[in-house]
Amino acid sequence: MPEAVVFDSHRFVKNLARNGFTERQAEALAQEQVTLLDTHLATKADIEKLRLENKAEIEKLKIETEKQLATLKADLLKWMFGALIAQTGLVVGLVVAFIRLLL
Repeated sequence: MPEAVVFDSHRFVKNLARNGFTERQAEALAQEQVTLLDTHLATKADIEKLRLENKAEIEKLKIETEKQLATLKADLLKWMFGALIAQTGLVVGLVVAFIRLLL
């Protein structure tokens, strides 16, 4: 259960009445204030709950990203070794062809 926000509606109404509002107007404003506080104000518990949810979501995304990076790294290494083997074969072939030309 979320924490309750302390709002002294009686003091609020009396303060408005002292400053020219009718009792009815002051009570209507106090009721609207209570409604706004109850429905739109985040408590520390609400914020902590969101923080924990966000932390968990960030951790999941971090793990997923690390897995994707590991896969990309493996793919990159495959391509690099493949290119290295192809280049080595090309260089050996050129050296052999050059030696045949000299002999």
